[in-house]
Amino acid sequence: MYQKERVEAICEILRKYGYVTVKFLSAELGYSTATVNRDLNHMEKLSMIRRTYGGVESTETAYTPLLFRYDAYKSAKRAICKRAAEFVEEGDTVFVDASTTTQFLAEYLPKAKPSLVITPNTALAAMLSEQGVCVHILGGQVVEAPYFCGGAETVQAARSYRADKCFLSLAYVTENGELIAREDNKFLYKEFLARSKQSFLLLHHGKIKSGNIFCGTLDDVSCVISDIDYDEEYQARFGGVRFVCVENKK
Repeated sequence: MYQKERVEAICEILRKYGYVTVKFLSAELGYSTATVNRDLNHMEKLSMIRRTYGGVESTETAYTPLLFRYDAYKSAKRAICKRAAEFVEEGDTVFVDASTTTQFLAEYLPKAKPSLVITPNTALAAMLSEQGVCVHILGGQVVEAPYFCGGAETVQAARSYRADKCFLSLAYVTENGELIAREDNKFLYKEFLARSKQSFLLLHHGKIKSGNIFCGTLDDVSCVISDIDYDEEYQARFGGVRFVCVENKK
């Protein structure tokens, strides 16, 4: 198979899955990871793909499938969530969004002893409740199988609550600080932000992209917890926002 044919095959795989690992591509194509990486480097130069740590996604694909997203940036997500949980005080009521980043809070929230966690993520709800945390699930339509809920019914359910803190990860954040959400979640994020005394954006380095489903700006959050070391000039643009940098130990 010539490189052109392999590139076409990779494009077809990405159209099907959205995001894949190099190891997956190697197995699917029957070529070494070295050959696949050369093809991917060529495609990246042509802006056909985006390279991520250990994987690749199509520039034409708006969303990476859930299971692939969960495996991507794991060390960064875990470090960010560990730091985020330190802001939770005993007795707090907490909103947590349905994202693969905030799902890592399950490892750290129980020690903080919140009085209530409210989330549309049924997997997170199960993990926390097994550890003795009181959890209310925001039901509604399953917008991403197997366990992320969203849509109008979820938004309506969120309006029954007020929280001390909310933890969001969103889809992307642009270089200009615009918050980009999925179409089926943007109104839920707005409710979380409006109904929480403090809001925390958990942002790993793979989240800096572009998008058009606008739901706010960094000025709408209290604190950004990230493995990105923002310079003073950038932080000064959002003077009311606290920026916390964590070390990403891979």
